[in-house]
This record gives sequence, structure tokens and C-alpha cells, in this order.
Amino acid sequence: MTLADSSTGSDWVGWIVLLVLLALSLVLLSGRGAFLIAGYNTASKETRDQYNAKKLCRVTGGGLFLIVLLIGAMLLWQSILPVSSLWVFGVLIVLDVVGMIVLLNTICKK
Repeated sequence: MTLADSSTGSDWVGWIVLLVLLALSLVLLSGRGAFLIAGYNTASKETRDQYNAKKLCRVTGGGLFLIVLLIGAMLLWQSILPVSSLWVFGVLIVLDVVGMIVLLNTICKK
């Protein structure tokens, strides 16, 4: 059974989500959009001063771009990939998020 056999919804929803995430990723990769990062926007001035906002945006954008690539691969090859590949993609996304958290708390601090 492939991913396409197990999906019940329309493909266009996935592509719209992919385009929105890609746009957010590009904004963050440009070094802007710190207000989009959860926790940074609501942090106190003293806490925000501990982080380099440009690096924070770029690390978050890079991690989000990797997730966009993984979702895009699933959408493109859904007629080929088996359903069990969802586990692989899920693990890769979790590893990406863990890597982002580590990088955000190490190289992004001043």
C-alpha cells in the first residue's frame, strides 16, 4: 500500500501548506521575521538581548526548509512511497527539530 492509497483528502491542501511553509522559511532565512519565532517574540527584553536575532532566524528558517523538503518529497512521491515510510519521515522531522533546538541554544546565543 502506498501513501496515495491511504490518503483520503485532496492533494491541493498539502501543496498549499507546503507553499505557506516555504514562504515562512524564506522570510526566516533572510534574517527577518524574528516575530514569527514562538517564545522569542514574547520574551522579555533581557532574554532577547541574550540571542543573536539574525542567527536565530536563519537556524529556524533552515530547519523549517528541511521540513519543507521532506513534506515536498512525500507529496511528489506519494504514489511510490509505502505507508511505512511515514515512520522514516516522522523520525527525520523529530531529529530536525531536536537539532534546531540544540543549535538555537548554542550558536545563537551572544
